[in-house]
Amino acid sequence: MKRKTLKILSLFVATLILCSSVAHAASIGSLSYWESDDNKIGRWCDKSVMIWSRKLNSNGNFFYTSSVNSAATKWSSALGIPISFTTTNPYAGIFYFGGTSDEITSYTGYEMPSNVTGLTKYTSYMNEGTRTYSGSEKNSYALVTVNVFLLDKSRSSTQYANTALHELGHALGWMGHTSTSFPNTVMYPTATTVTSLTTRDIRHLSQVY
Repeated sequence: MKRKTLKILSLFVATLILCSSVAHAASIGSLSYWESDDNKIGRWCDKSVMIWSRKLNSNGNFFYTSSVNSAATKWSSALGIPISFTTTNPYAGIFYFGGTSDEITSYTGYEMPSNVTGLTKYTSYMNEGTRTYSGSEKNSYALVTVNVFLLDKSRSSTQYANTALHELGHALGWMGHTSTSFPNTVMYPTATTVTSLTTRDIRHLSQVY
């Protein structure tokens, strides 16, 4: 427990330094777009992300690795930021796990809901201030550590790819979802087979990077 606490503290201090120019500011600028049904948005302040990735089983029909790798490639290209992978560096920002609900719960200690295909938990972050869109204030957060889960639930490779892309969007700061009027978006609130980022998906998040 002490090692984990020291790790989180060091990450928090590093992020505070990286974001020191805007941390705790009353207002940190305006936004040109708002596609989310939530009033929050996040980002990684150093504009680069490392993912610690772990598949928790050997099920060949669970397309975890290819889905997560593809998601990283697509979001990296869309946002213009480097996203790298590690299986050894404990100081990664995003911790991405894949397995059944029981496997994830056993390995991480998180009780996984039975009705989800993926889940993102913001485990450490700080409030940067607010951004303004069309006269409305939106809360802005600097991300420090995020846990992401892709569940092995006997789905197609395309469905896994959709969920992996969707959850990584959350992990990169896309808080909330697109309107139910836009089912062709990756950040739609329920799982689909969409595996290409749309303009709405990209512009909402790219404006804070």
